[in-house]
Amino acid sequence: MGFDQYIQLQEPFFPVQFDGLVGGVVNDYVRQKTLQGGRHIEDASGAVGAARPSDEANVPAYVGQGVNLVGPNGIILDPIHGNITNMKDLTQTTNTTKSLVQPFQYQASSISDLTTIRKTYVKLREVTLTIRSGKRIRQEVHHQQCLRFARGQEPVVLLPQQV
Repeated sequence: MGFDQYIQLQEPFFPVQFDGLVGGVVNDYVRQKTLQGGRHIEDASGAVGAARPSDEANVPAYVGQGVNLVGPNGIILDPIHGNITNMKDLTQTTNTTKSLVQPFQYQASSISDLTTIRKTYVKLREVTLTIRSGKRIRQEVHHQQCLRFARGQEPVVLLPQQV
């Protein structure tokens, strides 16, 4: 979606071009791969950063956020669709399982919901301010019309926050 808006006054001439897109989502591939590779800032800060040195010694030290599903018969999956068939028999408990940081981060960042970005944006593509020179200047340079203009391309992009 794009549109051009021209505001025509006697003086000055002020064309403005906007561009944008409404709706849709996209996966932030760069964020996903930097998380999976251990090079994202989230990999070096907080509980993840504190447990990171234990990875070198191959000692599980990170307790990830989440829940465990516990039941008398364990989790029973539908063999065709993979859905949990005994959900009513399961209870949720807080995760207490320690794991290595890198495998945990790799699997967690593989969930596309964590790296999804909205594609809605509005972009100011171009702004041009054109001013016609005065009559005296036009006569001195022997031209019918003498224009001065200032142009800015892509000066503003408005994006929503990450999903």
